[in-house]
Amino acid sequence: MTESNRSDLERRLRQVEDQLAIYQLISAYGPLADGNLHDEAASLWTEDGVYDIDLGRFEGREAIAGFLRGELHQTLTTHGCSHILSLPHVVLGENEAVATNYSQTIVLSDDGRFGVFRAVISRWEFARTSEGWKVTARYNQAMNGSTAAAALTRRVQDAS
Repeated sequence: MTESNRSDLERRLRQVEDQLAIYQLISAYGPLADGNLHDEAASLWTEDGVYDIDLGRFEGREAIAGFLRGELHQTLTTHGCSHILSLPHVVLGENEAVATNYSQTIVLSDDGRFGVFRAVISRWEFARTSEGWKVTARYNQAMNGSTAAAALTRRVQDAS
């Protein structure tokens, strides 16, 4: 194997490892949030990370954990809910990445049936840190026909 082939193989392997690490971060959010593991869910973000959702903006791990401890989220989890996240589309840079996916929050109703509480589009922004990949920002918009939701959908291949 030539040095050039080895370098190319190492670069490609790193890209695959990076993409898998980002998949793991995103897929961990739902079970952590639904399991009321607030600090663990918030630890997916950098210390100064942002969770900007159409229900509010939360800056820093403490604020993100506080949102998950809040009345809305606790009402959902105590009555039964699950955050279902689709496979994300990931755009990798050297030490930053973005991912776009859909998320549905499924809730248990009083009649024992499950239904969709919310359907959103999410844009996740990541940075490579000394702890590995971390979320620097997550932007959520309800898929309700709003211009904000449409704007996020159009950025699916936008790395900036």
